[in-house]
Amino acid sequence: MAKKKISPPDGSDILDVEQTAEYFGAGVRLIYKMAKDGSLPAFKFGDGCWRFNRSALVEWSKSQAFDNLTKREED
Repeated sequence: MAKKKISPPDGSDILDVEQTAEYFGAGVRLIYKMAKDGSLPAFKFGDGCWRFNRSALVEWSKSQAFDNLTKREED
């Protein structure tokens, strides 16, 4: 019997891989890779499914933009 996929409700602060990929306009494989290597804030929940906190992703993306801006100013 196949496991039933349960997605977080719309408006939730917790996102699954597919929702995170959609949020960033990226591929699911990239999101898995970044979660696994620790470059994207994520955690495993329950049966090992990756989950993402929307607030943490917003802060992470802001810090990435700031880091990129700082690097440009240094060049």
